[in-house]
Amino acid sequence: MADVRALVDHYVELLSALSGVRAVLLGGSFARDAADRWSDLDLMIVAADGVAPAELADAALVAVTASNEPLLAIRRDSDHSCLVNLVLPPWIRLDISVTDDPRPGGPRMSLRQVYGEPIEITSSMEDTVDLEAAAAVITQLVRVYGLLPVVLGRDDLITATQGSHLVWGELVNLCLLVDPETSRMGALSKAQRILPEHRDLLLSLPAIAPDRESILAFHEAAFPDTPCSSGD
Repeated sequence: MADVRALVDHYVELLSALSGVRAVLLGGSFARDAADRWSDLDLMIVAADGVAPAELADAALVAVTASNEPLLAIRRDSDHSCLVNLVLPPWIRLDISVTDDPRPGGPRMSLRQVYGEPIEITSSMEDTVDLEAAAAVITQLVRVYGLLPVVLGRDDLITATQGSHLVWGELVNLCLLVDPETSRMGALSKAQRILPEHRDLLLSLPAIAPDRESILAFHEAAFPDTPCSSGD
């Protein structure tokens, strides 16, 4: 972890030295002191008054990649912010966001200021389940599950297998929505974000293979109160 911390310090120092930087904030697992050597590094730059985020993003990209050519670089710009996703050798995942919002943050974000004049961070934590997201997950589950008799009746094992994996993914998403506190954690931390009892249930489901028996076994285990029909 010492090497990881040194890496954080390196990029914070690099970005804070840029002209037009009002503040630098550390995000994600590093902001929560929950990072490991696999964690990606999330940094947010708050631009000074009159400095365009796009220009500051240009400067940040030049500074970061000057001595380390990226394996992958993706950039997305909007009116008031820019996001740069980088993968640097040997395999450093670095996300840099630039904003001109003097009060950065938002729901379910973890941010900690590491450079600049003190600023107000509007990061907040909702303590309720996102009902709209839950409804979308349940709708998708019902839709895919409802197609099972059709695809098995047609002996379409490719679609049935694909649909079963979709069901697995939506069950994971549903478990993630149960405990809003875990939504602060990163997308690659699902094993830690899911409550232990739900994680055990997910891992106990039968493996999905492209054959009729395993597909039915998976669905019967996933939906024990809803008899599966083969479509015959």
